This record gives sequence, structure tokens and C-alpha cells, in this order.
Amino acid sequence: MLSLSRTETIHLIEERFDAAHKDVLNSDSLRREPLEQLAYLEMMYSELHDKINHAIGSYGIEGPGSPFAQVGKQHIELIKLRLKLACQHKPEIVFSLVESLVKGSKTGSITGSFYPIDDCLSIVQEHGQIKAAFLLNKKLGKYQEAIT
Repeated sequence: MLSLSRTETIHLIEERFDAAHKDVLNSDSLRREPLEQLAYLEMMYSELHDKINHAIGSYGIEGPGSPFAQVGKQHIELIKLRLKLACQHKPEIVFSLVESLVKGSKTGSITGSFYPIDDCLSIVQEHGQIKAAFLLNKKLGKYQEAIT
């Protein structure tokens, strides 16, 4: 039996299997283990941050017709999955995760400019993450909603 670390697995999927991370996350074995899905996503975003930002930025700037559109759209969906899994299984990390998305837009991070803010807000509100909802409402300029 072959044993790979998460890091090695992510790079293997990226290099040899056309970045099919969504397929890996939807596999039967990972779908039954949401904490493993979350760990995979955390490692993936840690290892591939620049590439993911580029893909999401290309999707946001160039639109659905760009060469990176499918990859960018896929990463946007994975951002939402990561946030949802964090809300469900590791609520203590949700605020810092949202904070990094929001701050990313202030520091020039492409992800910060094009992440799905409305969808993220719905996810954190659904899971009662008040501080995270505050940050997202503030980012949207909904100051009244942010304080209520």
C-alpha cells in the first residue's frame, strides 16, 4: 500500500490529474469524512494559494470565457465548501477564515476581490457565526445589518 501526505497528494492531483481536486473531495471516502475534506481544503489553499488567486482573479476579471474560468469557478465553489465545513465542524476557525478573505481585498489579494461574499454571508448566518457575518456585512457596506 502506498502512503502519501496531504501535501504530496495535493501536488500529485495538481500535476498529474489536471487539478481534479473537486473529484477528490467528492469521492466516496472523503465525502463520508467531512473533517478530512476540510483538512484537504486547508492544505490545498495553503499549498496552492497563488495559483488559486490567479484562477479566481482571471474568472473575476475576464469573466466566464477566460481560459481559467472553469478552474476559477471551481475554486470559488471550493471556498464555499471550505467555509461551510468549517462552520459545521470547526466553528472556532470560521472568523479567522472570513477575516483572511476580507483582509485579502485590502491587501490586493485577488481572492479578496472576487470571493463569493454574498454566498459566504449566507453560510455564516445559517450557522450562527455572528462575528463572521459582521465582517461580511461590513465588507458589503451594510453597516446597519452588521450591528444588528
